[in-house]
Amino acid sequence: MKSVISILFGLLVCALLNFNAEAASKVRIRMNFQNTLLNKQSLPPNMDIAGQDLKNKSIDIIGSKEYFNLLKNSGYPVEIVDTQTKIDPRYLTPEKILNLVKQVAADYPNLVHVEKIGTSIQGRPILGVRISTSENLDSKPVILFNGMHHARELMTTEVTTDIITYLVKNYDNLDTPWVTAWLDRLAIWVVPQMNPDGNNIVWQKDSWWRKNARAIEDRIYGVDINRNYPFQWGMCKGSSGVPADQTYRGAKAASEPETQALMDFVKKYNPSINVSYHSYSELVIAPYGCANQFTPENFIVADIGAALAKTLKTDDGKGTYAYGTGWEIIYPVDGEDISWMYNEANTMAYVIEVNASAQGFQPDFGEWRNKTVLGQRAGWQFLLNRLMTGSQVRGRMLDASTGAPVEGSIYLNEVKYRSEKPRKSKNGFYQKMLAPGSYDLIFSAPGYESQSIAVSLDRSAIVQDVYFERKGK
Repeated sequence: MKSVISILFGLLVCALLNFNAEAASKVRIRMNFQNTLLNKQSLPPNMDIAGQDLKNKSIDIIGSKEYFNLLKNSGYPVEIVDTQTKIDPRYLTPEKILNLVKQVAADYPNLVHVEKIGTSIQGRPILGVRISTSENLDSKPVILFNGMHHARELMTTEVTTDIITYLVKNYDNLDTPWVTAWLDRLAIWVVPQMNPDGNNIVWQKDSWWRKNARAIEDRIYGVDINRNYPFQWGMCKGSSGVPADQTYRGAKAASEPETQALMDFVKKYNPSINVSYHSYSELVIAPYGCANQFTPENFIVADIGAALAKTLKTDDGKGTYAYGTGWEIIYPVDGEDISWMYNEANTMAYVIEVNASAQGFQPDFGEWRNKTVLGQRAGWQFLLNRLMTGSQVRGRMLDASTGAPVEGSIYLNEVKYRSEKPRKSKNGFYQKMLAPGSYDLIFSAPGYESQSIAVSLDRSAIVQDVYFERKGK
């Protein structure tokens, strides 16, 4: 019998020929690993893997019926889980999301600020929504939630829009004083939908379309915008260079306007924490995406991420989400947003894969919409509390002589960084997420003498202003 890899690579070629077939011919295929020598690392890197079930040791693959037959006839333990059906019209379309954002901005002008952060290939706006009081915005730590990098993951925009509506409706409510504290002390940003063009394709043509609407003339082939970010772009077989593939990374890094929109946002607003919502598999995924790589501050990333995973209950109510890097718990990924954010801005960035494999991309709306958004509240609310009062150091960077704000950087002397950029201040205010422990913090700024400050902290924040002396004084 041929090796697993050689057979599946041959099957993959056949599958790619069918990816652009009519939507009705696509099926969701489940491959079981419990009683075989297979594992997900032995699969070709460019399959359209929809999700996985860690408990039951299975993965779901999107492909044609011909692809399913090839797998089955080759002896692989596969079954068809479902075929494409019409989408429940109660799910959010791009137009409904725009209308929702417009309405909350009109209803809560003192709490909601809407900013167009970019424009999709087909000209649709990509919106950022800030939910916060307007006082002291420069000093407020920033947190970002974004949804729907992948067009078929409809539940993600239900979650992101729920964040917006929950916060504005519960501000200044005596029964939810924590919401008032969050909006008074944090700048909470939500990008409800990263991929409006792809989602339009989902509604109009192909309910399992994943990518954006990149095209040659009228032929749409699409780019996976969550394989298009510059960090480690195309470097570890975590994406594809084939336009027909569902993980096609684009002609060059950051080629897509959707990718550029989020990159520009991160550079402008410097979020301390990010969550990118995806579906499905009930996971919390941390950077980095390439095999055998961790961030140099993995002890901080894991302290936050593992605790986040424990707040999220699985759909069956019997456990909590699994935590780890993508290459540890699902598959290697390159060019994804969370690794770029950590590398570029020292943002503690995570993916949350909502819902179980039993629910898939578009669970029954009536049964699962409210269950899902209510369950996800525990996660994002944990992060708001963690950012507001958890282990961290924050304060101002100031000129010792004039008291003027200084734009500088902070890093940990104990950590060996590689290509990673340090955490930077913005308008003289800085904030650095940490785990409990003792640290030697190095503060630096162009034209000033660097400073080393030792801190020890538990599960609370330390406020520490830093005064810089000019070099040569």
